[in-house]
Amino acid sequence: MVVVNLAMRPTFLVPAFAALLFAGQALAQSAVEQRCAKGDGYDAITACSDIIGIGLGGPDVAWAYFDRARAYFDLKLYASAIDDLNVELKLKPDDIDALENRGLAQIEFGDLKSAVHDFNKVIDARPASEPSLRGRCWARGARNDDLDEALDDCNKALALEPGNAATLDARCLVQFRKAAYAPAIADCSAALTADPKLATALYLRGLAKKKSGDAAGAQADIDAARAIKPEIGDWYANYGVGP
Repeated sequence: MVVVNLAMRPTFLVPAFAALLFAGQALAQSAVEQRCAKGDGYDAITACSDIIGIGLGGPDVAWAYFDRARAYFDLKLYASAIDDLNVELKLKPDDIDALENRGLAQIEFGDLKSAVHDFNKVIDARPASEPSLRGRCWARGARNDDLDEALDDCNKALALEPGNAATLDARCLVQFRKAAYAPAIADCSAALTADPKLATALYLRGLAKKKSGDAAGAQADIDAARAIKPEIGDWYANYGVGP
């Protein structure tokens, strides 16, 4: 499994809490429902699993699959999150939030092609979805595919949320892929202004500086990135990005 850029991962998107499932058992069920919808970790997973069991996996408990996916996502159990969102989307095929979250989970899991496919659908339905625009930009950059379209995605995401460090980091990757090293350095520098400890931006800025002939500046950035995230070089190498 490929470990994906933790810096670009948005918070799992959560829609409004569903209505109580069983009105006649509201008092008995409410605590479990609250643990599922608002809890975290394995406690939330257990509560959501209890609700799914009571509801026998029917459409009334689609929300519990969604929230169990959230808990799995937060624990970095991305395959389990994707499995639950697959079920949720079978029960509620028009749930754009679930589709977007599945794209985010697929990025983390390393399935960039599937992530782009989900983001395409989200953006078709919701053109101003900043997380999907940012996610599709990063996934396209990581795949070294559709780079002009990736740049457009990042530009649109930044218009919606100016100065977002993760989006600037993603656009830096796209610029680097396009061999536009000066813009890449500018974007990584802007990302680091927003988040000075962003190892991905430090490392990528170092690579762009090296390509531009600034060997000393490059090494300083690369060393700083490795001090924060020792595996950063191997992580980027997974995507064919390196010195």
